Amino acid sequence: MKLSTAKAMVRRINKREGEGVASLYEGYSGRYMYGDKTEGVVAPFWALPENSKYRRDNMGMDMIIY
Repeated sequence: MKLSTAKAMVRRINKREGEGVASLYEGYSGRYMYGDKTEGVVAPFWALPENSKYRRDNMGMDMIIY
């Protein structure tokens, strides 16, 4: 995910759900990424878009979309 896309998604989620619900994660290296890094958005599962072209990982209490 591009940094600009991740920042826009964080702003949109926080505007809709309340400030501080979503946060930016820079340099995320998820499952099967083999050391590659990308930007992502961390938020509760209910705050993230459901039908998205981006991948998701579970982070315990939250999810990341990248």
